[in-house]
Parts: sequence; structure tokens; C-alpha cells
Amino acid sequence: MKDGGLLFKNSGPLYKVDCCSNLEWALNDVYHHSTEQDADGSFWVPSVMATSLYDGTPLTHREDAITKISTDGGVLYKRSVTEMFKENDLVWILGIGFSRDPIHLNDIQPALQDSEFWERGDVLLSLKNRHMVFLYRPDTGKIIWYRVGPWLNQHDADFVDDSQVMVFGNNYAEVPVGPQPF
Repeated sequence: MKDGGLLFKNSGPLYKVDCCSNLEWALNDVYHHSTEQDADGSFWVPSVMATSLYDGTPLTHREDAITKISTDGGVLYKRSVTEMFKENDLVWILGIGFSRDPIHLNDIQPALQDSEFWERGDVLLSLKNRHMVFLYRPDTGKIIWYRVGPWLNQHDADFVDDSQVMVFGNNYAEVPVGPQPF
């Protein structure tokens, strides 16, 4: 960070230490993968929901969420990916029930400026286990755009310029490519 501090996590709590490694704050949730700074200085970090949003029961699958964290460690926004899809009539894409990790959110890239295709404050999300990238508008709860493939198990999506996004595919195929013996 500009002040010499560091944000870090490893599929667990999110910590902020100052330039002398003194702990400034910790958030005791499960945070993982990317940490991206928004135009307002806050951070977007993938997290995991521990219980159902509907009735508080423990989940039988990993339920990823997007979380926006202030520089002083406050949670500004948290939204379940499944909820996003339910509210946008796209839950069929997720395949819940077939995998313990059906979503695998691995990148949240904030739009830092407006363009013809997105607004400042939108976030570009990468879902590895759905082979999907989508643009979400937290202010309205709307999925603005989505694309499934042609990549497989990608781990990064970025804004390139005012009209393009880039997806880092892992060149990982779930099934063998080409002729296969019976």
C-alpha cells in the first residue's frame, strides 16, 4: 500500500499490517484469491459465506461472495455469487448440488472509470469452475454481461482499455482433447 502497509490472506482471515509489520486490523472470515483496489481506495476480495442467507443453516457447498473492504478494515459490501445469479435469473448456470465448489470465484476486477460498456464501480468477476467471466453492477444488483468459455478454468480477468477485457486461461482441459481410445 502507499503507506508501506500490506494486506494478506491465505484462505482464511484478511490482515493489514503497517510498514513495520504491526497488525492494524484483521477480519476473521475466509478470504481467498485476488485483492484488487477500487478507485475509491477500498479493496475487493473474494470471500466464503459460512451459512445460508435464507435461514442461517450451514452450507453443504462452498458459497463464494464478493466483499468490499475499506482501508480501515470495515466491510462495505458483501454479496453471495449465488444470490447475484438468482436475482438475475441465471442460477441454472451454477450447477449447485453437483460439486462442493461449484463457483470458485478467483478474481474481482473493479472498473476504475466509465466506458461505453461499463461504469466506474462495476466489477468483472472470474468463476473458474463455471468457465465464466461476468460484469456485475453492485449499485443495482444487475449482471450486465456474461460469457462462458471458450477458456477452461481461467484465473484472471482484467480490463484492457475502454472496450475490451482480457481473460487468462490456464490451458487446462477437463477432458482430453482429440481422438481417444474406447
